[in-house]
Amino acid sequence: MTPKSPYNYNVSSNGAAHDWYWQVTRNQEIITRGIATTQVLARAKAMRAALSHADPGRQNAPPYLEDPSPPSFGFEAT
Repeated sequence: MTPKSPYNYNVSSNGAAHDWYWQVTRNQEIITRGIATTQVLARAKAMRAALSHADPGRQNAPPYLEDPSPPSFGFEAT
């Protein structure tokens, strides 16, 4: 049986700001937190932070975990 990890992450909507808050805890103590533009990026950043904290050799994440600047789309009513 695999032992339970002491690392946990939480992702939640940041309300009116329309972005996502994330945090990583270890043994119920916050070790890092941040904001991302989407829920998927927030989850990826939280996992990346937990991995880099657990294994400092994993600092260079794959490019798909990077947070690119989101394209701005202009929508107008027709």
